[in-house]
Amino acid sequence: MFLWDSPGASRLTTRTDKEGRFIFSGIQNGQVWLLITADGFAPELQKLETTTNSVSISLQRANPVLAVVHDASGHPLANALFQVTSWKGDSWLQHFGYSDAEGKFRWDSAPADPVTFNISYPGLRGLQDVPLSPGNAPTVLRLERQN
Repeated sequence: MFLWDSPGASRLTTRTDKEGRFIFSGIQNGQVWLLITADGFAPELQKLETTTNSVSISLQRANPVLAVVHDASGHPLANALFQVTSWKGDSWLQHFGYSDAEGKFRWDSAPADPVTFNISYPGLRGLQDVPLSPGNAPTVLRLERQN
């Protein structure tokens, strides 16, 4: 839960019980943003009034974000860093991962809408704010040598 209208604001975290229930207590009246995440499901972000006593949120199964990263010669880059920079216009999500030995990156708990990433690899010029969306085909990316 983000207190106020920014992902940079104070936040509270909790986990659900075995029936999927959770609780926050002692929160002042006002609006907050609630971010729900779970492995294998698309995250959900909702604005709520803290006076709300109960809310029901259904998470949708996630479709993976897929990408393949190569160098300028077309060779796959293992261990390229993929780091989320923005979702829904701000830094609500915090996620990072690395490409495998074949240069493939996969995120199985991605949102249904585009997420922007920074992609970096030592010695190569990184890519900034690259939008990636879930789908069946991977986005092919190429990193060039630094000048």
